[in-house]
Amino acid sequence: GKKFTSVWFLQLIDAMANVIIGGLGRHFQGSTPGLPQALLGASGLGQVLSKYCLSASLAAGLSFPVATLAKSAKMVPVMIGSLLLGNATFTVRQVSQAAAIVGGTSIVTLSEGGGKGQGSSAKGLALIFAA
Repeated sequence: GKKFTSVWFLQLIDAMANVIIGGLGRHFQGSTPGLPQALLGASGLGQVLSKYCLSASLAAGLSFPVATLAKSAKMVPVMIGSLLLGNATFTVRQVSQAAAIVGGTSIVTLSEGGGKGQGSSAKGLALIFAA
């Protein structure tokens, strides 16, 4: 078979479906006054870019187990940044849950062979770190 390279098309279809579902929800439920539209827009853009980077990294040759591990470990730098920059505090339960998620994903990835000899391209690794 052919290698899938039209990541932009996949993201376009996904974004269009989200807009249609959101529009239907807003039509039937109405809008909520006072929501920070600029922040919600920035958050949505960040999510779309993250999803694009994940799909593009897989299309660029990143092995799926490496992508899965990177996405599951994404919460660790967010938590560290929140501690350092936002003076956040986390309960023992929250830290334990994050460790269990990353540790469990690591165990499953390693037990399945970690990609079974499949290499990961430098471009794929760069894109997953951008995600």
